[in-house]
Amino acid sequence: MKTNSLCKLNVSIDDLYNNKFQINIHFDESKHIYHLILNSFGVIDCKLSCFSANVWTRTKAGTEKKKYKTLKSLQTEIKKHIRKNLNINGLVFFSLSKNINLI
Repeated sequence: MKTNSLCKLNVSIDDLYNNKFQINIHFDESKHIYHLILNSFGVIDCKLSCFSANVWTRTKAGTEKKKYKTLKSLQTEIKKHIRKNLNINGLVFFSLSKNINLI
């Protein structure tokens, strides 16, 4: 299921940091799927990664190794980061996956 809100995915922020689930990020103007990585090999992170596009980028919290407290604050920062650093201005959708990619 794709949605434009992380809260609609029925997952907690702790589930994401504990790698129980991973968020996939889809764009209406790109064929690539990005992965949201919040815990990379036991280290707190916030990285958007797309192996097929050969792109990865960290949010400010990821660089500072700080956790987001809510899904809403995480979603706001992701969308702002995408527009600023990936130059993608179209619609952003999220889906949930049990397949965890750490790179």
